[in-house]
Amino acid sequence: MKFGIFAPLVNPFATGDYLKALGTAVEERGFDSIWVAEHVVLFDEYASQYPYASDGKGFIFSDRGEFALKGFEEPVRVYEVRWQASG
Repeated sequence: MKFGIFAPLVNPFATGDYLKALGTAVEERGFDSIWVAEHVVLFDEYASQYPYASDGKGFIFSDRGEFALKGFEEPVRVYEVRWQASG
């Protein structure tokens, strides 16, 4: 099984030194990949109204149950995450 890690690339942390240290640390710990946000522009400050907006927009988390996965001693709980555009 391969595991990745999500890299929080926000100011003031997203410097060259940070990225180099993050890449080295992730590789040393055996992770397969580093994931980053798909946005082209990220704001220093952002007052999000989601996922608890009064218009019903937001992320929906659906529990899909526990599954036995090779290499794990205990079952792994899986969730589906999807965006709800309206209430």
